[in-house]
Amino acid sequence: MNIAVLADRLELGGVETHILSQVNELLLRGHKVLLSSVAVYQELLEKLKAHPNFEYIPFDERYVDRCREFRPDLIHAHPFQAIIEGHKLAKILDIPFFVTVHGPYDYGLDRSPLGYQVCTTVKRIIAVNLTVASFLLNGTAHPEKVSVIRNGIDLKEFPVLSTDKSLCREYGLDPEWFTSVVISRFGDGKERPIRQLLRVSLILAEKLKGWNLVLVGDGPFITSLEKEAEGLQHPLLRIKFVGRQTEVRKFLQMADLVFASGRAALEAMACQRPVFAMNSPGFGSLVDLATHTDYIFRRWGYEFPADEELVKRIASSCQEEKLNQAAFEGHMIVKKHYNLFETTTQLERVYYEYTGKSV
Repeated sequence: MNIAVLADRLELGGVETHILSQVNELLLRGHKVLLSSVAVYQELLEKLKAHPNFEYIPFDERYVDRCREFRPDLIHAHPFQAIIEGHKLAKILDIPFFVTVHGPYDYGLDRSPLGYQVCTTVKRIIAVNLTVASFLLNGTAHPEKVSVIRNGIDLKEFPVLSTDKSLCREYGLDPEWFTSVVISRFGDGKERPIRQLLRVSLILAEKLKGWNLVLVGDGPFITSLEKEAEGLQHPLLRIKFVGRQTEVRKFLQMADLVFASGRAALEAMACQRPVFAMNSPGFGSLVDLATHTDYIFRRWGYEFPADEELVKRIASSCQEEKLNQAAFEGHMIVKKHYNLFETTTQLERVYYEYTGKSV
């Protein structure tokens, strides 16, 4: 099939990484993909540019004509303005239109006059988890079109990784100390749990008898967080901000424990690294068979505990037996529920249902 994929901005984040992973898997299956956005980090396209069936075009005055030349069988849009543009394009070309929603928002799909128009055009509204599905069922103009397909992880790109603490030396860290890696955006509320983590870092460093804290990511609050970290001096604590990274696997390899949520958590779990759930609403606990449905699929159960409770919760989780169990169970969870190969097959079934195409 010829598939036109629309997104607002393709920057370094969970949603954007998912879109590109999904496009890559569709290309591997023999589909042709036209990807469009208002802006893009060019380094994110490097893995796709060489594929003969892939084309990227920006939203500009020639956008509709170039899409028509591509002769898409369907259009698949991701929030936000891309949903409106996808609706317009689908009407012009008279082809099926699909939307994936990655968070609890209904922009372009609500019960406004425009939302009713878009929802009349769209064939299926795909939610990536239960919280998103519940939000859409209560807010969208056509709740009967809502279904769930989880965001998948490419298990070939994120295989099981062995621990390599020697990598700590590259960043001036002590390879003998317990190493935690935070993978997050430093904004959109996700800076708040990072601030609390920094606030309790001196106490945790003493309890762990040496703590490396590595922070991967960027965002509007990175400068203020770095300034807060500069004031935290302790002989058993080393804090390192490494900024935005397109390759996170080496940081996962050095990690005894990863603090993350969403796609970053799933990537770490795929690599069989233990994950402590941390998101904009606060902290959870270790992600395992008992907790993953809430922390990953429902996005529930997060809170901001008192500093003393947070220290106790993290320190208790750092026992070797608990870490090994969480790592093993986390990997099995991704293999069973978030395997990109399986989620793409689910997506193809939806495409085939409405385009009349066959496998």
